Amino acid sequence: MPARVITAARNHPLTALLVVVGAAAILWAAARPATLAPAPADEDGTSSVVGWREVDPAPWPTRAIDGVEPVNVADATPDLAEGAVLVNFWASWCEPCREEMPALQELDDAGTVRVVGVSRDTDADVSAATLSEFGVTYENVIDLDSRLSTRFADLVPASAVPSSLLLVDGTVRWVHIGAFSSLDDLASQVRDLLAGRGA
Repeated sequence: MPARVITAARNHPLTALLVVVGAAAILWAAARPATLAPAPADEDGTSSVVGWREVDPAPWPTRAIDGVEPVNVADATPDLAEGAVLVNFWASWCEPCREEMPALQELDDAGTVRVVGVSRDTDADVSAATLSEFGVTYENVIDLDSRLSTRFADLVPASAVPSSLLLVDGTVRWVHIGAFSSLDDLASQVRDLLAGRGA
């Protein structure tokens, strides 16, 4: 401690007390265990937690979006105006994304719900190779400029892969953050949502 501070502390008891209290506060703060910050809240105050949640209806884009390119389909903007569609955001480097692809393929094959994948990769060839590796034939596009992801950023955080949107007749109605555990769970959850019973 500098000599001037020590001298001031000796001459002024109140100053000495403030110095001691300040030092104690610093030591106490340094000794406290770090705490985790709460999950970021959405606009409606709910946290972005794993699982399903109902959202305010949001329309799926009907026009082409710059930077969205086809991976294994002819059209970069699939027509999702009718029926039930599960839009799955994924990336080739995301292990849970890769693990759930067979279940998504089976769901699409069953025909009740259409599945459309949106890759967050930066290289369409990498995305195509991943789809080929897992035998994926359901429609996939790549969001090269993140414009599609940005459009739905209030529903699906950019860091949340895998994540999915469940659309009914071209309108997003539910959001799922995280991977699906199995085809049975995925199919039953989607069936319950569409029947209006909730997840």
